[in-house]
Amino acid sequence: MKTGFVLLATLALVSLALPTVPTLSKSDGAKEIQKYTIGVEGAQGVKLRMLLVTKPSATGAPTRESKTITVPFETTFEAASFYVWFDTLEGGKEGDRFMSIYKIDGDLQGGGFGGTIKGDNKQTFGFGNL
Repeated sequence: MKTGFVLLATLALVSLALPTVPTLSKSDGAKEIQKYTIGVEGAQGVKLRMLLVTKPSATGAPTRESKTITVPFETTFEAASFYVWFDTLEGGKEGDRFMSIYKIDGDLQGGGFGGTIKGDNKQTFGFGNL
């Protein structure tokens, strides 16, 4: 009888001490793939250098795309998360204004930034959820 009790107590302690297998859920930091739209509106002809970094999945390695864009500009892509930087370049006139847009699955999230061309004064702007 005493041996059975010791065996039962040992099994109970071992079962409590075993780690549980974690399950991945949205609340655990897993990110679902979403459709993103980013764009820049404003004075036509303003040139910006864009660096777009996307994470294609929650565990995938980030990818990057760098290119020169001209306002107006818009691109759509699917990813788990992203971050985008824009640097002002030559193009447009002093005082030309521009602003960005940011949508997730078609829903406007607000503007990412706004700016004004200021001669030789180069500016950098960025936004995202990476």
